[in-house]
Amino acid sequence: MLIPLKRDIHLQAHSASGGAITPTRSARHSPSYCPCGLFKGQQHYFAIVAPTARQFQALCEVIGRPELDSHPDFAGSNLRVKQLPLIEELIEGWLASMPSDEAALRVLDEHPSRWIAALKPAIGKIRRAAR
Repeated sequence: MLIPLKRDIHLQAHSASGGAITPTRSARHSPSYCPCGLFKGQQHYFAIVAPTARQFQALCEVIGRPELDSHPDFAGSNLRVKQLPLIEELIEGWLASMPSDEAALRVLDEHPSRWIAALKPAIGKIRRAAR
């Protein structure tokens, strides 16, 4: 899941810096990669991790905004981190536009991208835990 991964990275940064780096909470999203976090669906949160160019391209296709992939403001995860509020709005807007969370999952399942298949277990765990 995302939380243990972030915790591990924070612990490594703290240790490697000799204590100079003090980890802070990052809420629902990674402060280093984007998109990488929890996005609010209609009833559940979705774990969406798409920090690479290829993954972001697939996500843009899924949410019906393929033009974002070639926009200069989103060229690289480090630039996307700066655009997190907009990206969060776009993803959560897409999730809200779906008839249900289950419909959003079907769209994700039907997309041929490999990253979506890797997310299915995380999404299922979050959905089960939220019940």
